[in-house]
Amino acid sequence: MGQNETSKGTASAAMEDAISSSFIPQPTALNKVRLTLLVGMMFSLLVAGIFRTPPIVFMAAILGVAPPLAIAIGRLSSRRLRVSRDFPASGHVGDVIYGRVRVHNAASIPAFLTEVRAGQINQAPYPMPEHKTPAISAEAGGLHEIALLRPHESIERLQAWKLNRRGRYQLPPARVASTDPLSLFNEPLPSGIAQEITVLPHIVRLERLGFIGGSAARLQAPQHASVVADALDFHGVRPYQPGEPIRRVHWKSTARTGQLQVVEWEENVARDLAIFLDTSRATLAGRGGDNTLESSIVIAASIAQHLLEGGYHLQIFCWKNDQDQTLKLIRHEARNLLDANATMHLLAGLTPVENSDATLGRLTHQAALQVPPGRASLIVASTLADLEAARRPLQGRTGAPCYTLALDALSFEEETRDKTQNTSFTQFDALTRLVRRGEPIASVLEQMS
Repeated sequence: MGQNETSKGTASAAMEDAISSSFIPQPTALNKVRLTLLVGMMFSLLVAGIFRTPPIVFMAAILGVAPPLAIAIGRLSSRRLRVSRDFPASGHVGDVIYGRVRVHNAASIPAFLTEVRAGQINQAPYPMPEHKTPAISAEAGGLHEIALLRPHESIERLQAWKLNRRGRYQLPPARVASTDPLSLFNEPLPSGIAQEITVLPHIVRLERLGFIGGSAARLQAPQHASVVADALDFHGVRPYQPGEPIRRVHWKSTARTGQLQVVEWEENVARDLAIFLDTSRATLAGRGGDNTLESSIVIAASIAQHLLEGGYHLQIFCWKNDQDQTLKLIRHEARNLLDANATMHLLAGLTPVENSDATLGRLTHQAALQVPPGRASLIVASTLADLEAARRPLQGRTGAPCYTLALDALSFEEETRDKTQNTSFTQFDALTRLVRRGEPIASVLEQMS
């Protein structure tokens, strides 16, 4: 899905919070109708108690019966209201997705002043200090008001949601209510079911990757389909897979079998890539959504999109907690652009791992044997402490360069960005780059050599 930096309309400042996929009811302001009715009831009851004249007692009785009657009417007209939503199941951070909210009155009586709330989410994919921005915010707070909904009538409204934070969420059920004549009962009630939505990581568009062949990497054949080949490089012929470059087609085998066949070559140029992500909670630094893990995932997503569009192979290794909270090694393989969606969904679901064994050194030690010889590797780390131990298995195993992007945890803990925006980068060796908070990711990846 493309990046969309604009949103339709402005979001209302009064937003409903959803925690653990549930709404917290908001207090309703005491409007003029309610205030007038309350003062009138108290005054009439006081006068009726003092004077006890039939007209005053009758007026006090009417005022006393009016509120429960109005509430009964509101509840009765709201019981048969149904609301449903239709929207895309995923989108990238920063996108505005559009959907429709449909309200149906299944009752035999009309519903007046119907209020619908489409839902939004104020939670984060994992605990974030100083988390304020809603993960998914609805335009105008997701509020829709319908003056009159006739019996068995349905009305649709267009709804926009802004995707602000990466993660997988359950959008709470939409809420609907019909206001009574005195506006006493207007608390929207849940209708329908919660729906899953995945917010994919933000992707920074790259012109080149400086550390795997520069600008020429997008113009030459991929590592697994070298232009120059000899008997030692040739690996075999196999059926064509959708999304692979047409230049790899082996036409003689295609003519003989009647099906598209492609040539596979041994990997001998470091342009395919294996990415190792630091997902340990112990190394997480930063506040809110501006932390080292989120920056690492944006880096990985941007590199993955760039490589898969160019026809290269990609591996991602990281730690993740299984359903029973046991530590699990994740190995993800992507061979072409058709795998990009699965790659982004994997990155969208990553959260910090609470386990002392979830170190980079242990990750690379266990995963090194799964990296094909000749394939370059990239470690995206949130700490400098474990880098040497993490690089050692990869440098000795693959025979290809092992690059490192180390996020500067101290800069992510600073109060403001101003101290780091104009700071030049530090380079420990030719293959290691220190990344500070606020540095443009495109510049970091395009200039790294």
